Amino acid sequence: MRKWLEWIGIGLVVIVLLFSVFTYVRFSQWRTAVTKNLDRDSVVVQTAKGPIEYAEIGHGTVVLMVHGDPGGYDQIYQVLRIDNAEHGDFRYVIPSRPGYLRTPLSVGKTPREQAEAFAALLDALKIDKVAVVGGSGGGPSAIEFAALYPERCAALVLEEAITMQLKPTEPGFVEAALTKTLGLDFSVWLIKDSFTAGLQSKDPSDPKIASIATAIFNSTVPAASRAAGHDNDVAQWAAIAELPLKSVHCPTLILQGTADVNVPIAHGEFAHTQISSSQFVQLPGEDHWMVITKHGELGELIHTFLVKHGSATP
Repeated sequence: MRKWLEWIGIGLVVIVLLFSVFTYVRFSQWRTAVTKNLDRDSVVVQTAKGPIEYAEIGHGTVVLMVHGDPGGYDQIYQVLRIDNAEHGDFRYVIPSRPGYLRTPLSVGKTPREQAEAFAALLDALKIDKVAVVGGSGGGPSAIEFAALYPERCAALVLEEAITMQLKPTEPGFVEAALTKTLGLDFSVWLIKDSFTAGLQSKDPSDPKIASIATAIFNSTVPAASRAAGHDNDVAQWAAIAELPLKSVHCPTLILQGTADVNVPIAHGEFAHTQISSSQFVQLPGEDHWMVITKHGELGELIHTFLVKHGSATP
């Protein structure tokens, strides 16, 4: 009996080891596939503020896209590809904010410094005027750009954007345990399929939901190439005393879900009271994932607004 128990124990150990190896191989293959083309789809340009990574897609009116956290240019670029943006009305310029991917944090830590970096990028690209879309954590630097460069900002879109101080919340026990023991990349891989399926179930008739969710999940890896930007963002949001909302005079569209707990609706309400030229659209019952589950409705609202207010820039 003892011999049999020993063999059973050895067999269980072998099974666990094989399963672990199999799991790690699958994870490694996914991470390699996600990250192998990051450098291919973007370029790094030298500006007066330092090197800035960016990507472009489309033709027409220029729209500066400011990504959230975590992210990089790829967070927006891949979603625009899913939406066939290359055949649309706009030329999207998508920088990686400082601390993300190949844009070093030294280019600009504060929202104001990042706005100045956007202006330097546009100078390098010989673009005079743009419409600006700032999503989530990209909101503060988008607001700063519109206030600092009114002559260069034709219109502003704030999509569930941070507009005032936002203090960090402590991660849940499971999230913290997974991140500390397995690493953020592996944790994302573990949950991405089930989470994506949950979002897709909200509208099974729209196959783009799963594709967009996958693209956004993929834009969190490799975490090590985004950590400096993320850590800086958290510190900057907590330190916000006042953003120059009253100095924004261009037409502004504010989009906010009423059930958003990541960036509460108070941010949209506050921005609307401060920006005299703003239009506030609330999506009842929608949370921070509305950019995925309501991408069609949001896309139409933004497209209509930018066609009307975004100047036709070269």
